[in-house]
Amino acid sequence: MLGEPYVVAEHQAALEFLEACAESESLKMLMTGPYTDRFKVYASSPEELGARAFSQWFATRHGTPEMVADMLERTVTRHNGYQWTPAEFEESIAPKLEALLRDWGIIG
Repeated sequence: MLGEPYVVAEHQAALEFLEACAESESLKMLMTGPYTDRFKVYASSPEELGARAFSQWFATRHGTPEMVADMLERTVTRHNGYQWTPAEFEESIAPKLEALLRDWGIIG
């Protein structure tokens, strides 16, 4: 298709972020969990993956002690795949999210 390489290049950071999410163990856990198909579609949508990743990124980078404690509760104590474990987030998701945020001019 004419112009396709430009379209792909323009959205490369977003594609890499979504690919990292799709390959994550946490999302696999969520998708095989005891949830309705409707919830799984919602939880795996690009918008929701982005919202959860940004929430976790913001809490760990800029959050109050209470925000950090709450995120640790959701990612360690009650981990169900909805958020990423701290290790998986730092290794796989945060770098791709930060690249996307840089690409969009949100962070430097």
